[in-house]
Amino acid sequence: MPKEFELILGVDQTGAVLGKGLRAKPLPVVLAVKEKEKWKIITHKQRKLLFLERFEPDTIARLLDSHGFSGSLNNLACMVDCVFGLPSLTDPQIKRGSTYLWDLFYEASKFSFSKKEYGREVAEKFFSQFLPKRCNKLPTRFCEEVSGSNSVFQVRPYQKNIQTGTFRIWKEIGGLKKPWARVWPFDSAGTAEEKEGPWLFEGYPSLIWREVLKSKIRNPLLLKRLSQKTGLKLAVDNFKALETAPDHADAFVLALGAISLLAKNELWEPWPLFFKEPRRLQEGWILGLKPTKDI
Repeated sequence: MPKEFELILGVDQTGAVLGKGLRAKPLPVVLAVKEKEKWKIITHKQRKLLFLERFEPDTIARLLDSHGFSGSLNNLACMVDCVFGLPSLTDPQIKRGSTYLWDLFYEASKFSFSKKEYGREVAEKFFSQFLPKRCNKLPTRFCEEVSGSNSVFQVRPYQKNIQTGTFRIWKEIGGLKKPWARVWPFDSAGTAEEKEGPWLFEGYPSLIWREVLKSKIRNPLLLKRLSQKTGLKLAVDNFKALETAPDHADAFVLALGAISLLAKNELWEPWPLFFKEPRRLQEGWILGLKPTKDI
């Protein structure tokens, strides 16, 4: 049976740097906790919004422990505003499954450029090595074409750049030099050989705003009213805090998207024929995305 979760972490990306590119700014996060038939959503602690210093298991465990949830990370799902996968065009012989993805994480973890570990310049140099030598347009994944989301190779305009934030998360995931999580849909739920650790899902906040909240714009001021319209049983500690924090609002929306998909039994399998989609094991997939009828 598909796995259920007791904890969901919504993670918004940021590629902003500190210390002249040697460190990255903390990631905005929101924590959702299952309490019987209701989800309690935690946005802050001691009047401060939640952040994650690094995307790695020990740091995640400390965050959970600070809220009284110690122990294994197996019951945690992380909805991350991050690309997990590369277009098949970048490598016609690209492997299937999560092994190649972890190889990419390891490569990112040891990559630096111009004495910097993080930042736009470093990320662009890292991803440029995967671009085909002869390519008339930037490579995109099938799920990006369906969703209208941006390619990890698109660097301009800067406000649409997801490359820098993705590199940061890959770098930190790969820091342990061994797999410590499971990545949907590359890994399968409920299998005998299932690995330990939390589950990672690729999230696209704009898609959740559009499909779950039924909003064409990402306006944090609308979150409370739109969330109430979903019919989901939620207990949010402070909607007001999200109204002036758009990054945390997106982290909230990612967690909300997972809750909605769980309620509809569509988290693992967005549509009935999903597991027959060949590109999901090569390029990955986006949380909750369904193909349009004309594709």
